[in-house]
Amino acid sequence: RHQERHQAPASPPPPPPDTGDHMALLSNWAGANVELKDHKGGKGDRHNQWNTDGLPDAARRIVENDRDSASWRQKLQKMEEVLCGGDAGYADMDALGYSAIYLFWVGVGAVACAEDGSHYRPNHHAGSAERIYQHIEAVEAHATGSGGRHAEEVRALVRRLHPRLPAFTAEFTQSVPLTRVRDIAHGKGDRDGKCREVRAEIKHTIQNKLHRCAGPEDLVATEKMLAKLTAPGTDYPPEFVEEFRIFHRELKDFFNASTVTDRIEKLLREGDAPQSLRDAAKSFADAKARCDGIREPEGPALLAAVEEALARLSEARRAIDRELTEGGLRGANADQRQQWRLAEIGLEDYAFVLLSRGINALGAEADPPRSEMSAAEQRAALLFLAAAADAVAVSAGGGGGEFAGVAHEASELAVSGPGGMPPGGEEGALRSRAVAERARRAAEDHCAMLSDLFDGRAGALGRALGIDQHVVEVFTEGQIRASVVFQSAKLASHLLRAARAATGEAGWDCIVPGEVKGARLVCVDRLLPTDPTVASLSASDPAIVCVASADGDEEVTTCGPGVVGILLCHALPHLSHLALRARQAQTPLVAIEDPNLAAKARALADAPGVHLKAAPSAISLDACEGGYVGGGGGGG
Repeated sequence: RHQERHQAPASPPPPPPDTGDHMALLSNWAGANVELKDHKGGKGDRHNQWNTDGLPDAARRIVENDRDSASWRQKLQKMEEVLCGGDAGYADMDALGYSAIYLFWVGVGAVACAEDGSHYRPNHHAGSAERIYQHIEAVEAHATGSGGRHAEEVRALVRRLHPRLPAFTAEFTQSVPLTRVRDIAHGKGDRDGKCREVRAEIKHTIQNKLHRCAGPEDLVATEKMLAKLTAPGTDYPPEFVEEFRIFHRELKDFFNASTVTDRIEKLLREGDAPQSLRDAAKSFADAKARCDGIREPEGPALLAAVEEALARLSEARRAIDRELTEGGLRGANADQRQQWRLAEIGLEDYAFVLLSRGINALGAEADPPRSEMSAAEQRAALLFLAAAADAVAVSAGGGGGEFAGVAHEASELAVSGPGGMPPGGEEGALRSRAVAERARRAAEDHCAMLSDLFDGRAGALGRALGIDQHVVEVFTEGQIRASVVFQSAKLASHLLRAARAATGEAGWDCIVPGEVKGARLVCVDRLLPTDPTVASLSASDPAIVCVASADGDEEVTTCGPGVVGILLCHALPHLSHLALRARQAQTPLVAIEDPNLAAKARALADAPGVHLKAAPSAISLDACEGGYVGGGGGGG
């Protein structure tokens, strides 16, 4: 959902109202096809492998456990051994890191679950989840108390584990949970007997399977069945369809796949929530409803509504976190603590949606991106940046100081000028640039942390389990692109672009700093290893490549050691795949956003060599004598 292309994206419609039909998993499923059957199926194939050669202890145990654990229940029980073996509060970073990756892959089907020949109802899964939750909650609390980078790393891992555990509320720990599906299979709501075929499919594909050996594939099967029941042109009895909708919501509750609004509404309806949470939740719900009610893709009313919704969302997150760590929820039952923590995490995820809508309303995603903003738009952009930075700071706990600083500076600057607007003129542009550059550095540092946590571990675990190579390669990038830090980087770029326009600076953007001297410059349409010009380059005959167009999904390393710098003739997001890979390879990368400057750069293709100096504060590109000097290079 977070892919970016050079082609201008259409403005997205406002998010639809949350409904019980929200498909939580089907679109993200990376496992084998789940078929609806009217008879008992087989145990299911396991398409993974289990190679433990050279693995660290935690990864080795996970791979060995997966080999010996076909079902989701068995995998969860074995995860208890990996995650809960140490002292209370002790953070085994390998255990946390490899487990977060492994449970993510299990949840989307990349690591297959199959029936194990036994008969255990979902309450056994819930029991394992409760024990794991209590341990990682203690680990998170201990790390948060120590603060610093370690706290940020631990929370980044633990917060990715929480949504991968099933719920263990009373409805799922009872001896026979999720009984509604049995009533549906037996005909509840099917007054005229029109649903015999789908009832047989529900019985064999969902009911029996769920009650003897539940796994993520059961949610996929349920979502496929709901799509079948509600497809255009169908005439299944409304009572029958409604019963299945209710069951779908119940199953999402078990897999902790509900929407954040559904989760909060249920918590307020069924639990004894502190008044502070009720007030914060109501304020957010009201602000969200006003935002959802605006159908236009841009305009001052939408910007104001997104600003308000983000502010109320932040207040709700902080209220939940405060109650969980030092308030009334600290002593609540573990099942309620889990649900409120997931509500807080879900609010962070929804901040991504709100920020995306705000960014599009500002024209930051247009092609070419807008480089001028009104005072009201600049105010909105700064407040959106503050909200994004604040969201990361809340998640980082004791390690989010830099993002907290960005949030404070941006929110203060947004209203520090006449009439509650940002200051104008060159001084205002320079102050805006300073905040945006700080935000960009914080975002890049956060992404480097995620890369350190996940890249090596995902590669090692993926190879050991035989995971599809593409799934392995995009794991870390997927974590970055799905986070609000991705949005903060977009907003920083938009503010920097506007600041450069206001101060009359050159229209190019340093994405990866560096210096290259003496290499020649070559021009290509696309950055592809199969391009004849790119393929002809080598370490002994390198070049800076001037690229006419890129999607942002290109690789640097596959182009070989002859590519020592990249000039891209249009804007590029700083956290795109190409930017992330260029940063890892330490290959200087500059986006030239001014067509006239791009033409001047291309004209240097006739020079014997060029001298590129790329820094956030200044960029220069000049002709020089040949003879390469520099540390760039995408290959190895």
